[in-house]
Amino acid sequence: MAGDWVWQNNSLQPLGLPAELKDIFRAPVRVARAQVPQFLSQHWPQLAAAGGLEANFKLEDFSLAPQAPRFLLALKGGLTQLSALLQCAYGARIMTVGVTAADENIWLPDPEVPTRYASRDFAAEGAALGRLQRSGFSSPDNNGRLQLAGRMPC
Repeated sequence: MAGDWVWQNNSLQPLGLPAELKDIFRAPVRVARAQVPQFLSQHWPQLAAAGGLEANFKLEDFSLAPQAPRFLLALKGGLTQLSALLQCAYGARIMTVGVTAADENIWLPDPEVPTRYASRDFAAEGAALGRLQRSGFSSPDNNGRLQLAGRMPC
């Protein structure tokens, strides 16, 4: 191994691993629990293809399923002007619908089972946002605020 390159099978190839994993061929490397699904999906196949890999687990040991969010809706204003802020709580993590990036905090480790992970339920988030929009609210702005389109009759 030299820098970001590795000599393997009489060929010089780019290593293609993030900086925190570059020592993986020299010594054991610990991956943070929250990063395990990303590591297994993005880097494990590359390492397995290189050969000589030993592990005390199989990919099938891990499970990933969407977790139902707890919705938080804050309404502000009155009959002539109303705004809404829709957020989703996944345990202690709170994400603003329409603002939080789709890949942010996507892996939610199960505190009971080390090989089980939950992901955001994008279908439920989209359905909740769609319900607000069908009720007359706009799309979220950069701060996640939705405005009621038009004025409500008095």
